[in-house]
Amino acid sequence: MKLKITLLSFIIIFLMGSITNYCKENSLKEKLQKPNSTLTDFFRDQIIEDWIDGEWVISSKTIVTETSGKVNRVVTEAWEDGAVIYATRWTFNYNGDSEISEWISEVDEDGTGNFVYTSKEIMTYTGGKNTGALSQTWEDGEWFDNSRDTYTYSGDKLTQMLTEENMIVSWENEYLVTYNYSGDNLAEQLWQDWDGSGWINATRYMYTYDNQNRETSSAMENWDGAAWTAFSTTTKAYDVNGDMVEEEYGGEIMPGFVIKDKTVYTYENHKVVLEENYDWDFITNDYYTFKTSQISHTYNDDLLYQSIEQLWDPLNNISVNSSRTTYGKVTDVDEQPVIPEYFELANYPNPFNPNTNIQFLLPEQHVLSINIYNIKGELINRIVNKQFYNAGTHKVSWNGDNLTGEKVSSGVYLISVSSEKFNKIRKCVLMK
Repeated sequence: MKLKITLLSFIIIFLMGSITNYCKENSLKEKLQKPNSTLTDFFRDQIIEDWIDGEWVISSKTIVTETSGKVNRVVTEAWEDGAVIYATRWTFNYNGDSEISEWISEVDEDGTGNFVYTSKEIMTYTGGKNTGALSQTWEDGEWFDNSRDTYTYSGDKLTQMLTEENMIVSWENEYLVTYNYSGDNLAEQLWQDWDGSGWINATRYMYTYDNQNRETSSAMENWDGAAWTAFSTTTKAYDVNGDMVEEEYGGEIMPGFVIKDKTVYTYENHKVVLEENYDWDFITNDYYTFKTSQISHTYNDDLLYQSIEQLWDPLNNISVNSSRTTYGKVTDVDEQPVIPEYFELANYPNPFNPNTNIQFLLPEQHVLSINIYNIKGELINRIVNKQFYNAGTHKVSWNGDNLTGEKVSSGVYLISVSSEKFNKIRKCVLMK
């Protein structure tokens, strides 16, 4: 049975969205610190579905648009019961050198399409390198400087990142990251916090490589005030073709309690087609003989098309579906949309339960209203009220509720799409 949205689940969704955005934003910052960075390989259209009651159900969507080959907008939607319940939107602007000058984050907290500003990053460059970033938050109708990063380079290598916090009357140090290299390879990241008078150690990451410059291990250590203490390690193994075939992680999440897991990769033509995950068995002091999960990948030409995650059921000795991610092509707004020759109206699925998609094709732009009626002609719900649509193909959805949000009973209903020039009707059947 699907869970309905509660305050707790909404908070979880909000927090997970915030964490995901935080991680994505920091990954994006790291990417932009590399010369000549672009977003075309960082974002892709995708639909994520969960396996519920024997069928795939959409849980989230990401829609990416670009102009002249540059990503200018990314929208990620959280779905439940066939409708959007939460969404984030990133808008990217560029300078005359095609470098990202700023990106703006917005959030739609209830899935109604009403986005509000949350934060903005303003980037500065010198000689093609990202040398600074100003982080702002939207407060009381205006942008407020929150923090700023300054990046230092030696040649093309990033050597230092200084983060300062806005304390209203002045900027104060917050943390410092120093990057050390062995040849061209990153050997260490040292994170230090500001204690008001000087820098104190906090965390460091160390990396090792083989003679072909492939990363073979990484380690994270925390400073306890007197010495570095191990927190986690990751090791990587490669086959004769240079593909990473195994990745092992170990970490002490609390004193005396160590977790370990391992991922084994299978390749075809240097593309990962299967990931198998194994957890540590504390009883046998070895990895479980069965895999805890697996992810299979399929490709369309050289691009990843779909990934399906399955969890292992040890009682029945089988893998069961968990989630599915399908990737699509980024839409370039410079490309002209396909304009239909005449109006068309359809809905799918039909019959449906609990929701149906209403698709309409417009040969020219219109201001439309879309309403749902019962067979007596009584208004059941108002889906769209006098909204402008360009020529092309469009889609909205109805989740089987009435004007007050209550679910309606099974039966025949009428979908009405109307403008000043026409009124089209289509029957649909709700079956419970």
